[in-house]
Amino acid sequence: RANVSTRTEVVPRVGDVAQAICDVGERLGADAICLGSHGRTGFKRAMVGSVAEEVMRASRRPVFIARPLPLEGTPWRRIP
Repeated sequence: RANVSTRTEVVPRVGDVAQAICDVGERLGADAICLGSHGRTGFKRAMVGSVAEEVMRASRRPVFIARPLPLEGTPWRRIP
């Protein structure tokens, strides 16, 4: 196991979400920014947009984006 320490912080902001995430990452001197993504594609993504993608494009910090995967052996499946 790697010896990794993390710090999380709730930072309420008003305004553009992606820009706020990038600004807070800079202010904290973050080593990286980690975000979750719904994994929307096509029309839904065009209508809703992707905060994760905006952060990835705008941030000067490395950005890691995690998508949920279905658990093996569960009755859940992704519906396109």
